Amino acid sequence: PPRSTLFPYTTLFRSKGVSISGSNASPSITECEIINNIKYGVYAESDSSLSLRNCVIANNDNTSTNYSYGIDMYDIREIHVVNCTIVGHTKTQSRGVRIRSLEPSAVVEIKNNIVWGNTTNIEAPSGISVSYCCIGGYSGGIGNISSDPLFANPAPQPGEQYDYHLKSHYGRYSSGTWVQDTNVYSPCIDAGAPGDDYFQEVDMPAGTNGGRINMGAYGNTPEASKSVDYNNDGISDIWQERYWNGQNGVPLFDRDNANTAWAPFTDYNQNGLYNIYDYKLSL
Repeated sequence: PPRSTLFPYTTLFRSKGVSISGSNASPSITECEIINNIKYGVYAESDSSLSLRNCVIANNDNTSTNYSYGIDMYDIREIHVVNCTIVGHTKTQSRGVRIRSLEPSAVVEIKNNIVWGNTTNIEAPSGISVSYCCIGGYSGGIGNISSDPLFANPAPQPGEQYDYHLKSHYGRYSSGTWVQDTNVYSPCIDAGAPGDDYFQEVDMPAGTNGGRINMGAYGNTPEASKSVDYNNDGISDIWQERYWNGQNGVPLFDRDNANTAWAPFTDYNQNGLYNIYDYKLSL
């Protein structure tokens, strides 16, 4: 179930999911859903520190005003927003993430997040480091993408619930079981920061699950959508698509292992290294 750790001087208000203020405030919030609040999902100010990991912050639009915020931060000392999914803030002046100001020498980590479907996805001072995130309309930084994350159900019909798991042909977690999305693969699978722990993600048959953490709230959790390895060669097909697609005229996926160019001990891109070494060096 969702878990959170809230330290002293952290207060909860009806109009805000989480409100943090003061130099003694330094909550660590993990694996929580912060949804359907009035105006703010998370609000932090006045020399406070904040850590959010593996949280869904969504649809905090329950207000008659023309603004709402997934995360709104002002005069912050330290920020860690890692593997969160921040979506659905759609008033005319809404922001998914807004950083208004920072303390001198502030520590900022914004990594492995999906910020999508907000009126403005991110607003931050220049020079803020944002890396390995999927952010609509955002360019620059290291490892960032701006492609539809392909959520399972971002726009539910009456009687349905929102579902921000990532679509995957090979397996997506849904209500205690695994389902397949035929020929659909989220670009956020295996797209988080290289070197980050991914060992909580369910192994694919070759035992590597792509060798890289997923972006979003379910990255490095048992509910992470599965990587694809149709030919069981130990090389994620999503990695093959990302790095090799279109070279030498070889098809996108090798589902039946008919094309030996995908095999671990051939040299698909003709760089002098076996495919398996290219793969391992990229992780």
